[in-house]
Amino acid sequence: TATVEGVKLGLTMNSFAAVSLDPPLVLFSVVRAAHSLAQLEAATAIAINILGKDQAPQAERFAKPLADKWTEVAHTRGLGDAPLLPGTAATFECVPQARHDGGDHVIFVVKVVRFTLAAGLVVLGVALRWRNPWLPFIIGMGVLLALRKGMGW
Repeated sequence: TATVEGVKLGLTMNSFAAVSLDPPLVLFSVVRAAHSLAQLEAATAIAINILGKDQAPQAERFAKPLADKWTEVAHTRGLGDAPLLPGTAATFECVPQARHDGGDHVIFVVKVVRFTLAAGLVVLGVALRWRNPWLPFIIGMGVLLALRKGMGW
């Protein structure tokens, strides 16, 4: 998610990966045909909201090219006014670092400025036996970022 010139953007991503811990970088890609690609390229801050299973309707909503995706969608404002969705498994608040050609996609590399992991997520992950394919990545990235910050890496 992002806010550009007062307009809130929201897209559902199907690609997301860790790139580096020093500096903390992640990447995602956006299809070139996306209606909001040009606006996203102009964003000065981007939030990556990792949705939980119960948030499938939001994922579906942001996957479609709707005129107003934000009607009746609860959110708070994060870094650079990027919308933060409540109840997510994790949130990465980022600033753009680079864009790369990815064929029919644009690959965005962003620097993680703030990271929030939902309380109790580790216990929940063990209870679910890692059924969420993003859970090991989210927890691993969160633990590494926390260690890096705590140990001054």
